[in-house]
Amino acid sequence: MRPGYNEWMARSLSAITARALMGTRIGQPPLRINLSQREIGFTRATTRAPRSRSADAISRGSILTAIVIAILLAAVPSAIRRIIRTGDFYLFTRHFFGDMLARLSGPGRLRFIVQPTVATLLGARDGSKDTRAGAPPFLWVLVSGGHSCRESLKSAFLSTRELIAVAILLDLISQFLIFHAIYPGAALLLGPVLIAIPYVVSRTWARRIWRGHSRQAQALTQPNFPPSRRDRPR
Repeated sequence: MRPGYNEWMARSLSAITARALMGTRIGQPPLRINLSQREIGFTRATTRAPRSRSADAISRGSILTAIVIAILLAAVPSAIRRIIRTGDFYLFTRHFFGDMLARLSGPGRLRFIVQPTVATLLGARDGSKDTRAGAPPFLWVLVSGGHSCRESLKSAFLSTRELIAVAILLDLISQFLIFHAIYPGAALLLGPVLIAIPYVVSRTWARRIWRGHSRQAQALTQPNFPPSRRDRPR
């Protein structure tokens, strides 16, 4: 083997690599590199876009909603038998309001602070979106009705769907722990109300606050030129 063989081989390999990437001469096409099907499949797999988080969020919300619906449906027969046996519909009765006080002092009472707080934060976030979009106040949209009311209700439901499902589920669990019984009607009433009231108030007032801040910012950014002679009163 000649002494310069290794150097010649190294130069040849580098020249072939350079030609494959960019061509050795001007106008000379680069070498075509044929990839196998396995390599092409591996390249496509590595360059595939990552899965979006919205799909994961939708699956989590659907699973949670399905769990809540299943528990409510399982509790309906016993609730019907209790109503037939006692004649007490429970909702808006003295027993109902007495149990509400028991909820405030029993297991899970911290949710009466955490869940409205989260609903308030979600309402503030959606209120800022309403300000940027130039939408009317959320409460006024609900009162006036129309197509914008349906769109606003849809956006509110998508924002608070998981939170409402958690509120209903926690109310069912607290009923079982405190009263050793499940009242599905009370859970369907108290859970959404615990979320809807702070959400609506927060979204309405957040839009008003953000709109006031945006007006102040526009007033500060606009130049304040002195009036011209033509505009001055004579």
